[in-house]
Amino acid sequence: MPQLVLTGEIVLDILFKNKLVIKALPGGSMLNTAVSLARAGNAPQFCGVTGQDEAGRYIKDFLESQGVKTALIRQIPGQLTPVTLGWLDDHNNAAYTFHKPPLPSPAVQPAIPALRSNDLLAAGSFFAVDPLRQPLMETLRRQLADCRCLFYYDLNFRKNHLDRLGEVMPHLRANLQAAGIIKGSEEDFRLVFGHDSPEAIRVLIPGGTEKVLVVTAGDRQVDFLYRDIRLTLPVEKIRPLSTVGAGDGFNAGFIHALRGMYKGRECIETWDRSQWEGCIRSGMAFAKAVCASEENYIPSGFLAEQ
Repeated sequence: MPQLVLTGEIVLDILFKNKLVIKALPGGSMLNTAVSLARAGNAPQFCGVTGQDEAGRYIKDFLESQGVKTALIRQIPGQLTPVTLGWLDDHNNAAYTFHKPPLPSPAVQPAIPALRSNDLLAAGSFFAVDPLRQPLMETLRRQLADCRCLFYYDLNFRKNHLDRLGEVMPHLRANLQAAGIIKGSEEDFRLVFGHDSPEAIRVLIPGGTEKVLVVTAGDRQVDFLYRDIRLTLPVEKIRPLSTVGAGDGFNAGFIHALRGMYKGRECIETWDRSQWEGCIRSGMAFAKAVCASEENYIPSGFLAEQ
């Protein structure tokens, strides 16, 4: 089986409803994805940094208990682990505020994985375009080109970073160029490109027709484009306990299904509509499970119940 490596921010998520704390959990988009993948039996490696503080130790211990490999995580002495506050509305949708301690420049980077031929790499969010993280991302992009790994890139670009879009756009475009699979929400693409139509987005992406493009539209639908394959799948309506981690759950489900069929980057060029639809439906099933959970990840034993 190919090695599965994810990289991204590590934070402590604290969730509020009606001005009361209802839970505190390890978070970060790709971290949430990694935990769901581990609970689905994939044993991913996670590449990131935390502070060498109580929150950082708690998160690392939690990841190891879930089956996520943590050898690539660096804990920085004297550094505090970032905290994200999520505020749930009456429909259990979350608005976020981010509390990050200032990083030294140059920032301490995670341990860099050695990617092998046909491995799978997943990255996204502001972490993947942050100028302070480009030493890591540039090294990974070079490795991707050298070993023909498949790169799953989730834009996950938040409105609070819109004032830095011009600064980070070269890094974002470099990620789009390196990626084989590009996923984002309608809002992500509207913020970055001013469009949310899959056809319009594909034109704006370097080499767009040769990229797998997945556009999620909240509780409405998921659109998929790859070469001449066009799919639109409706999302089942549910009342969520929380939407925190729903997109990360989609990532995990899509990657889980893909990894089960994956024989190397070239193999995806031969897949038909039914194989891609299987990846999307797996993503939607994982996202639904996360929305029905009190955590940011699929429940333990989720696949055994399917």
